[in-house]
Amino acid sequence: MIKSILYLIQKIVTISKKDDVDSAILSIIIFSSFLGVNVFSIWGILYKFKIFSSFFNSAVPIIIIFGMLIILNLILFIKDKKYLKIKNEMDNLQSKQKKTMLVKGTIYFIVSFILFSVALALK
Repeated sequence: MIKSILYLIQKIVTISKKDDVDSAILSIIIFSSFLGVNVFSIWGILYKFKIFSSFFNSAVPIIIIFGMLIILNLILFIKDKKYLKIKNEMDNLQSKQKKTMLVKGTIYFIVSFILFSVALALK
C-alpha cells in the first residue's frame, strides 16, 4: 500500500520535475505530511471520545512529530535508493496492476480527507 501511495505521489510530482532524487524527496515529504495528518486526526477523534486523556496544547510537539516522520521516511526511502527500486518495480508492472495500485493510492487520499473532515467536525 505504501508503495502505491508513494508511486502515485511521485507520478504527480514528476510531471513537472525530471530529477529522480528531487521528486522522491518531495514525494516523501508529501506522504509524511498525509501520514502525520492521519495520525493526528485519529488521535483527535480518540481524544474526543475520551480514549486518550490528553491532546497537545501547543504546536511545538506537533511540528516535532511531523519533522520526525519526514526524517524517518527520508532515511527509510532514500537509503539504498529504495525509491528507485519502488519506481522501477511499479514501472515494470502491467497496465492492469498499475491501475490497481493507483486506485489504492487514490482511495488512501480520499479516506485521509474523510478522516480529517470527521476530526474537524468533532472538534
